[in-house]
Amino acid sequence: MKKRVISSIMLLMIVICFYSTINPTKANPVPTNPEITIISPTNTIYNNNTLPLNIKITTQYDGYYFNSSERRITYSLDKEANMPLEQTSYIYNENTKTSTVEASTVLTDLTQGTHSLEVYVEYDYDVQVIDSSSSISFSIDASNAFPVLELASIAVVITVIISIFFLSKKNKRREKW
Repeated sequence: MKKRVISSIMLLMIVICFYSTINPTKANPVPTNPEITIISPTNTIYNNNTLPLNIKITTQYDGYYFNSSERRITYSLDKEANMPLEQTSYIYNENTKTSTVEASTVLTDLTQGTHSLEVYVEYDYDVQVIDSSSSISFSIDASNAFPVLELASIAVVITVIISIFFLSKKNKRREKW
C-alpha cells in the first residue's frame, strides 16, 4: 500500500511538473490587440485639401489564424460614417510571430479648419472579435497655400509685357531702315 501511495505521489508530481512547463500561450496563441500607427496625416497644419492617409497595424500571433478576409480596416473623418481602407501590404515575421499590415487611401476635398480622424481595426478569432482604434487631429489652412495660380498668372503677364516690349523695339528698328 505504501508503495502505491508513493508511486501515486511521484506520478502526480511528474504530471504537475509536466503541465507547469507548458506555456498555454505558445500552445494556442491568441492574437494581441492590433497596434495602429497613423503614418499620415500627422497632427499639423496642411495647406492642401488633399492628403494621403497611410497606416500601419502590428499584431502578435496574427499570422497563425487570420487571413485578409477576416480583417476589417476602416476610418472615420469628422465622426462621419466609417469608410473602408485598402490593405496595401501584409508581412508576417515568423521569428517574432508578428504581422504588419499597411493600408492607405487619399482624403480629398478637405474643408478649411480642424479635422478628426479615427482608424478602426477588427480581427475575427473564432467567436471573439479583437479590435483597436487610433485617432489624430489635423488642420487645413488654405490661406497659407503656395499661390501657384497667382504666380503663374503674373508670369504670363510679365512674359506678354516683355514680348510686346521687344516686338515694339524690333518694329522701331525696321522703321529706321
